[in-house]
Amino acid sequence: TLIRDLVTEGRIGEASRLLGRFPALFGKVIRGDRIGEMLGHPTANLRIPPEILLPASGVYLARAFILEGWEDGLLYIGTRPSVGGKELRCELHLFGEVRSDLYGLDLEIHILERLREDMTFPSLDHLRVQIGRDVERGRARLRDYPPIPERIGG
Repeated sequence: TLIRDLVTEGRIGEASRLLGRFPALFGKVIRGDRIGEMLGHPTANLRIPPEILLPASGVYLARAFILEGWEDGLLYIGTRPSVGGKELRCELHLFGEVRSDLYGLDLEIHILERLREDMTFPSLDHLRVQIGRDVERGRARLRDYPPIPERIGG
């Protein structure tokens, strides 16, 4: 369908308008290799069921329902080429305080917009700087989005 094509191309705004809501995905938090933490931006690594439609690789502004409420952050979808990755990964970096209680939780993540395509960086320092820019840009962009009224997954 058109909406599926828009999502897989990373055209989240257009898909959202047609859907009447933000595209969402669901996944379980699993242990990763802690590269995000090493870079100063810890992530929740997500196991996404194969039937879930994923957007194009890149960095997305997102809202996740965690335990009792919504938290804002960045969703990365890609193979992590800067660290020699080959497998597709989904990783969520939350803007709030670092949480260690996420392992095993099922998260509902609403994708607000694509901030940029996936990129390869010449060093981990370059990657760290870009993640900092992504976080800054993401926080600024949140002002344009109303709170999400309800969960899809109930």
